[in-house]
Amino acid sequence: MLVGHTNGSLPTAKGPCVAKKKAAPKARRRWFWPIVKWAGIYGFVAITAFSAVSYGLILYLAQSLPHPRDALVASGAAPIQIVAKDGSALANYGPNQGDWVEYADIPPDMINAIMAIEDRRFFNHGGLDFIGIVRAAASNLRAGGITEGGSTITQQLAKNLYLTPSRTITRKLREAMLAIALEQRFTKQEILAAYLNRVYLGSGAYGIEAASYRYFGKSARTLSLGEAALIAGVVKAPSRLSPKADLKASLARRDLVLRAMARDAYILEGEADLVAALPLKLISTSSDPQLRYFTDWVSAQVRERYPTGDKRLKVFTTLDPKAQAAARAAVRSHLPLDHAPTKGLQTALVALADDGAIQAMIGGRDYRRSSYNRAVQSVRQPGSAFKTFVYLAALENGLSPASKLRDTPIQLGDYAPKNYGGRYSGQLLTLADAFSRSVNTIAVKLGERVDRPRVAAMAKRLGVQTPIVVEPSISLGTSEVKILELAAAYTAVANGGYRVMPYAIAAVRLPRGDALQPFPGKEGPKADAQQVLDPRVAWQMASLMERAVTRGTGKNAKRANRPVAGKTGTTQRGQDGWFVGFSDRLSVAVWVGRDDNAPVKGLTGGGMPARIWGDFIASAQHGEKPGGLARRPGGPNKALQALETASGS
Repeated sequence: MLVGHTNGSLPTAKGPCVAKKKAAPKARRRWFWPIVKWAGIYGFVAITAFSAVSYGLILYLAQSLPHPRDALVASGAAPIQIVAKDGSALANYGPNQGDWVEYADIPPDMINAIMAIEDRRFFNHGGLDFIGIVRAAASNLRAGGITEGGSTITQQLAKNLYLTPSRTITRKLREAMLAIALEQRFTKQEILAAYLNRVYLGSGAYGIEAASYRYFGKSARTLSLGEAALIAGVVKAPSRLSPKADLKASLARRDLVLRAMARDAYILEGEADLVAALPLKLISTSSDPQLRYFTDWVSAQVRERYPTGDKRLKVFTTLDPKAQAAARAAVRSHLPLDHAPTKGLQTALVALADDGAIQAMIGGRDYRRSSYNRAVQSVRQPGSAFKTFVYLAALENGLSPASKLRDTPIQLGDYAPKNYGGRYSGQLLTLADAFSRSVNTIAVKLGERVDRPRVAAMAKRLGVQTPIVVEPSISLGTSEVKILELAAAYTAVANGGYRVMPYAIAAVRLPRGDALQPFPGKEGPKADAQQVLDPRVAWQMASLMERAVTRGTGKNAKRANRPVAGKTGTTQRGQDGWFVGFSDRLSVAVWVGRDDNAPVKGLTGGGMPARIWGDFIASAQHGEKPGGLARRPGGPNKALQALETASGS
């Protein structure tokens, strides 16, 4: 009889082993299920605690968040509007945050368009759209990259107002918590209105009001369906999809918004097609891209003075729209874009009033291809245009326009200047004749006679601030100068001997008209202008310059029936061509050359630069009654008559 087998089964050879295996699962259950039970308990407690802390933090955030109306976009710089001297708008810089538009005043088409393209379930989620996140993830997997985002309008608002644009997990978590907090604090209508009033919509416009004025010239309250769809489409990539940046891409995106609105039954399918076929009337911010040379320069000066802030600044400048249009036309007439014979040539033009106020500025041939402002940044050799300072020093030193010097070769050590064309008359020439013909030998002899440092000092006294190299060739303009400062120096001759500091900014005001202090710094009108030339010397010099136009190398500058005076300038090998002078109202410098300093075949100051100068004066002063060059009684016109009598010409 077998003992221990009460179930009546027979023992086997492996019986004891089988019995041990059946006991093992019971042993595992003894320690496995307690671990699961306590892990669940502790996990539930941890999740509950985390949820409570998170919810408490969200409630705290919700209570501490400022109203989106008061949370301005952190731009780091004040928006700037630049206007001409007649008050007409020239340019806008920096962020433009439009006036707040209440939810009730936002067109339904604008609301529907932004929801259709950005957040279809906006009124049905609590700040996070998990369905949208899953859908975006699936789309990105199919595309093999990030093509669609899952952020809600509330998340975008949280990021725009309270966070940086960095792409980190920490920032996304903060964004999610802030989105939930916003939903706890504000109504859906308040959130949507805040989003539409604060979102960046390209071309410096923040909010639908600013964008509507920027693109359509009207309030967002009156946006049509097509206009609302275009603005909604810009949100995805404002810099790329702005109609000012890429109209074709912007319209394609607008059509996508219209199809999304039709999909969600905000409009009919046929209505979407009809609106997409209608022409869109966009306003032009500026018909003259060349204005950007001037407005960029002005904006930089204002930014230096007012680097940050959220106050919109209105900058009143000295620019004369008529003169600016004349400058653009004159340059374009002689240097048309994509003109093969003049390929590679650049130009600059600046015009000043008698007090140094800048009336017109062209900094290059085409701003869209090169924003480098040659009028204020470039330094070039002035060539014979520098002879004016040599003759001024001679006149101040007791010589007169009737004084005579012989046109013969001169040798100064290794330096042996030559006349243009390599010819010498050998004759005694009056200073008037030598200046009008731009005789190099006589200019160098004058420079040596009055002393080179005195010539350099004359240029500095009249406003040339670029360091001048005092060497034997100084009299022929081998020391580089800026175009703007050369125009300013000639203005001191035109206005009877008063040094001017060129300026472009007359005043800066806040939007409500509160006047700021007059714009500080060296750019500004000077009531106590310093007289740096004896009026008689200035008048004598003006007479020489007038003769250079009527009888000398500057004949091409005489394009209008009014008195003008000036001097040509051509550097060695034709690298630079200049004409600098003045009319009865304006002082103007024109330069033509290449940025790489390569020689230009056939370029002389009396050629293209003089013609551009003359056309500019003729157009800028068209319709004005001609006046005399003299700014004071007994000026250069009478001096010229006396000069002609004395020289027997």
